[in-house]
Amino acid sequence: MSHKISIESHSEELSGDDLFAGLDHFKRVYRIAKELGENVDFDDAILHAACFMHDIVKSEQNHETESANHAREFLKTINFLPEKIEMVAEAIESHHLKRKPESNEAKLLYDANLIDYLGVIGICRVTLASREWFGASEMSTVMEYMAQFQNKSDTLILPGSRRYAKDKLMLMNLIIKHMKREL
Repeated sequence: MSHKISIESHSEELSGDDLFAGLDHFKRVYRIAKELGENVDFDDAILHAACFMHDIVKSEQNHETESANHAREFLKTINFLPEKIEMVAEAIESHHLKRKPESNEAKLLYDANLIDYLGVIGICRVTLASREWFGASEMSTVMEYMAQFQNKSDTLILPGSRRYAKDKLMLMNLIIKHMKREL
């Protein structure tokens, strides 16, 4: 079995039917990362593993570190190249801004993951996840979280990422504007 198939099967098994941070999210993040990486030098095996394992451990605290540790252990079991395992872990640990992404794979994962919080998909993800992730019980709180993710777009790293996100951000502006009127 190929590494990609093993990783995707493992990710699907662990993420179950998680609608907002499961297999669908992993697939979108990988697709977006590859599109962003069109003119960037990156290792596809590292990028793929990082995209499919970055949210593999669901925890309130330090899911980045826990997911990176899980990836290290799992990738050893499928004989993933040892020199690439640490690069996967580094990308996973820096997919939120607690740690600055250094490698191109880490930058691609960071930007693609953030972009998946924007636009129509992002609005759906934040709306569905707000109660579980943030304890939201009112739509005004959901709207605040949408605006927070929208504002994080300023932290996109790669030059092409801002262009990629432009239409998604315009749509979010419009939706947040209408939500404010309706609330």
